[in-house]
Amino acid sequence: MCNTERLPSLDTLPAELLYRLLDLLPCETILISVANVCRRFRSIAHAYDRYDIDLRSISQPNFHTICRSIRPMKVISLTLSDDEKTPGQIGLFLSLFHIKLFRRLRHLTLINIAAEDLMAISKQCQLNSLISFTMDARGQHIISPLKMITRAIALPNLCKLSLTSIGCIFDRISWPTDCLLQNLKIQTCTSQQFLTLLNRLPHLKTFDIAVYEFRSTAACSSTIHRSLTSLTMSIDHTHITSLDSLLLLTPSLVNLKLIINNCDAEFLSQCFSWEEFIQNKLTELQKFEFFFTVCHPRQDSLLDIKRLIDPFRQPFWLEHKHWLVCCEQTKSSKYRTYLYTVPMCISRLKYLKPFRKIFSTVDNLPSNTTCRVSTLVVDLTTRLMSSFFKRDDPNSTTVEFGQVTDLVLFVSGEQIRESMKFVSTLIDISQLQHLSISLYSDIKLDDDPTVYVNTLLKPVRNLRSLAINFCWPCNKYSDNLKSIISMVPRHVHHLQIDVRSVELMKEVFEQIVDLSSVAFRIRGYQRLQSEDILAWLTKRCPGFTFVNTRDAVNVWLGKIKPESNEILSPNKRLKIND
Repeated sequence: MCNTERLPSLDTLPAELLYRLLDLLPCETILISVANVCRRFRSIAHAYDRYDIDLRSISQPNFHTICRSIRPMKVISLTLSDDEKTPGQIGLFLSLFHIKLFRRLRHLTLINIAAEDLMAISKQCQLNSLISFTMDARGQHIISPLKMITRAIALPNLCKLSLTSIGCIFDRISWPTDCLLQNLKIQTCTSQQFLTLLNRLPHLKTFDIAVYEFRSTAACSSTIHRSLTSLTMSIDHTHITSLDSLLLLTPSLVNLKLIINNCDAEFLSQCFSWEEFIQNKLTELQKFEFFFTVCHPRQDSLLDIKRLIDPFRQPFWLEHKHWLVCCEQTKSSKYRTYLYTVPMCISRLKYLKPFRKIFSTVDNLPSNTTCRVSTLVVDLTTRLMSSFFKRDDPNSTTVEFGQVTDLVLFVSGEQIRESMKFVSTLIDISQLQHLSISLYSDIKLDDDPTVYVNTLLKPVRNLRSLAINFCWPCNKYSDNLKSIISMVPRHVHHLQIDVRSVELMKEVFEQIVDLSSVAFRIRGYQRLQSEDILAWLTKRCPGFTFVNTRDAVNVWLGKIKPESNEILSPNKRLKIND
């Protein structure tokens, strides 16, 4: 007897279960793909009221599709961006919606926002349901960011705040007497401002901060801040005594991450004292991560890294806390010593393997040592680069950086062919999403660099963003640029490229029709008039938006104008109903 019971499928699942599945999908997938499967799914998408609208990297046609589909009262999270991939997006969005209509909004992120757009939002900012606010303002304006921050921190439910580029207005911010913020991230401040924030934010639990001016006198404070349980600090330079005196003020830390970009040799030589300091002063610490860098002026000033690593082989580190530590040294054109926990706690790394020696607290480092490195910088332009191409194990198929999605590559000289081949042995090419490549001028006359660029680009199937910097002589520049443009894969949606004429700008648009955005960096002795290319684009690609800076023109493209005589309105306003 056969079983005639119908097996469950997506179209028969209860609506509430489908809503849970939609929580895991980006808004583009829900509104453009799922909603068009069938009538029921369209109804589900229409009734769904937990939309996370993240418009970073989106194409302009999809942007308009989403704007026509969403209802402000059904959105709980909104991310808008004016970066190179979507320049002018925030102003366009504000021409379609009033922010005050998003009354259920809990998370708001504004990236590279202009002063006039920030002012417009701050005037409408009545979002009492907001619990998280992230802002990155461009330019040197003071009034607009200050008003927006003041309004945001006064919101009754705000508990998470992330601010970038606010150094010039920091001391003007008037923090509420009993501010309820629990999570704070600030890109830059001084150590004195750090202490000020601790004093004014009594409920703060998580603090992520970059300190660019760390003075020992700034740590003179007797106030203990027991609410803080997680601290991430990126410091340009400090002494270990100054750092210890500051950490004494936060004895309840459970998680601590320290990144110091320019230590002195004395700092590393005194790290042995941390075992006692943690046992006596940071008794609740469960997770400790660090990455310290020392730059040495001469080779004879290099430290004995075997002696540096020995204190971290004690039972406290290996058996009690299970914190693995690694120390390495480079001897290239610059002498550096690195001391760090495993896995590395940084996301961006410059690769210098051929010139380094490594000691660790265990014989075999775990395979996840570099798992957090998502951006890798590889410079193959120095004369010593021949050692890059010699693998420790020529037969090995394992890449050292398997999670890298962003590659910054500098290539020149006689070894351009080997450089391109080497990259594919260093990272998992299939994971690469963003590539920045700088090609320098000292290339053999009988070499065609475009051949090797094609060798690199062809297998990168997931590449979405490509930046190319040309450093060739002027007589070769135009021909090489046109050749490489023709090789850009169709799945690349965001292009950043150097140009020296309006004609070359037009060449990009004529050859690459699938682009969503282009960032033109102006190079050469003659200043280009951006008005010329913008006037041409108005005829060729109506509806585009742009951000014009001192040395670049960033364009977010709309639909390409059809060949027919049909005229598209470049400023058509969408009617939005709440």
